[in-house]
Amino acid sequence: MLDGPTPKDLLPTTGNYPTEIVRYRSVVLTDIPGSKPARKLTGAIDLGEENLPFYDRPAEGLIVTT
Repeated sequence: MLDGPTPKDLLPTTGNYPTEIVRYRSVVLTDIPGSKPARKLTGAIDLGEENLPFYDRPAEGLIVTT
């Protein structure tokens, strides 16, 4: 037997709690046709750097957002 109607605070609801959305963006170079590096790569490249003398032509690649 039921004890009576279910209290509203025990009923499932949606949209009452904050959600956290996290996105990561990665730049992946797949090929740089016919290019020779201007200097040796020793680690990650800071894309915010003003002068990026790593290669002498455009690259092929993709931006991955997860």
